[in-house]
Amino acid sequence: MSISRISSESGQFSQMFQNLTSSDSVIEEMARRVVQQSQPVGQTFGHRSQQRIPFPKLVALSPLQDDGQTLATETIHVVGRNLATLGFDFYHQEPIPFRFAMVSLPINAQHFVHFQLKITWCRFLKPRWYDSGGRFVRASETPNSLSSIFPLHGEGLN
Repeated sequence: MSISRISSESGQFSQMFQNLTSSDSVIEEMARRVVQQSQPVGQTFGHRSQQRIPFPKLVALSPLQDDGQTLATETIHVVGRNLATLGFDFYHQEPIPFRFAMVSLPINAQHFVHFQLKITWCRFLKPRWYDSGGRFVRASETPNSLSSIFPLHGEGLN
């Protein structure tokens, strides 16, 4: 599978994320909603202090510039690995040259939660196979208006 690079209309994607909150409790609550929607019935969490669930879905990862604007033309798609209420880890094929990114995770077919993710680690697994992850630092919720920009969002990913 190759990483797909996509483009969008200038500024349209960045405008969606101007109402981000950095409140830890709000971020945690929004992530909890995504986790609850994705959590298999009867899932146990073992010894970890942070509940993590498998999240094997394609996710758009858009790098953020220093001013907080997204670089939607540089968006890549990654494969989710695990999701927790404070962060997310994922697989990708190339090193990621940016520290902050915007990820959009589905609550249902009509709503997404958008998180600003601080990528805090990366592990090389084998050629063209990396595992990275980070912590959610901001969040916002919007209706599913991303399908016109990102065709992989919406139905079919649930």
